[in-house]
Amino acid sequence: PVDATNMLGRYLREGAAGVRRNRRAEVDRMLADLARQIGRVTVAVNVDGAELTLDGSPIGSAPLTEPLVVPAGPHTLAVRATGHRPATREVAVVGGEEQRVELRLDPLPAQVTIETEGGEAARVTIDEQPAQPAPWSGELAGGRHRAVVRARGRRDVAREFEVTAGGTLRLTIGLGE
Repeated sequence: PVDATNMLGRYLREGAAGVRRNRRAEVDRMLADLARQIGRVTVAVNVDGAELTLDGSPIGSAPLTEPLVVPAGPHTLAVRATGHRPATREVAVVGGEEQRVELRLDPLPAQVTIETEGGEAARVTIDEQPAQPAPWSGELAGGRHRAVVRARGRRDVAREFEVTAGGTLRLTIGLGE
């Protein structure tokens, strides 16, 4: 129905005055019937440049400049962007109606390992969260963080570091005297 609507609309635009009145009325009736078989979907994504697909076929990058025009029925919208978890939404498109779908991409966590130089026993505090034994491995949100390494009989050692969403970091910290 979408292709037929586009072709009939083009026929009327390009034919303009050359399309007889009774033929124009017939095409207008066909367009009205087809309009009940298609819907419009405005897609909003929180990450510009994210790649969108509809039913597995690429449809462009966010932000889309116009609503999608699709046949009524179930469809799958998916979006992905580097450094983010992909998102998918099942959409039930109703003929003759418009709807808005918001897809949110969450940043991937960074994989971080913090160890002591020489593997010495110590405890690691990250961003003032409860201390864990070193070596520590886990996920952190992209951005700046602070690690403090504490070992019995040594001074605390603090390090500021930055990680990229979806990235990895291995940080080795020497213990203070």
